[in-house]
Amino acid sequence: MTAALVAILAPGCVKAPTAPSDERIALRVNEARDLPEFRLTFVEVESDSRCPVEAMCVWAGNATVIVTAQLPFTKNIPPRLSLNSNLEPRSVGFAGMRIRLESLAPQPRINPPIAPSEYIAHFTVARAVQ
Repeated sequence: MTAALVAILAPGCVKAPTAPSDERIALRVNEARDLPEFRLTFVEVESDSRCPVEAMCVWAGNATVIVTAQLPFTKNIPPRLSLNSNLEPRSVGFAGMRIRLESLAPQPRINPPIAPSEYIAHFTVARAVQ
């Protein structure tokens, strides 16, 4: 009886929709990526007080990056969004999505300082949980 019931019901079963997987994005300063919902641009590293790899620090420090997110087909100035490596906010919501700073490379060294063109920020963009 169970096998017959499965045979009758199985053809009508529909796979439940799944949430899209997180999109991982690596951007250099002034680089942008077009996503279906918006354009994400890594504008700058506003501050970087992370502990240099050669040093022994009491605190890991923090880096703050600035990104913009712009909806398609708009000419408005996009909002500047601030994300941190070790402090909050590490993520922000925009257009139903959550943008999270996962890491910032390279790690600081005592000398020389990191040139802005050397930075690569790694982000995850995912649907915001409601």
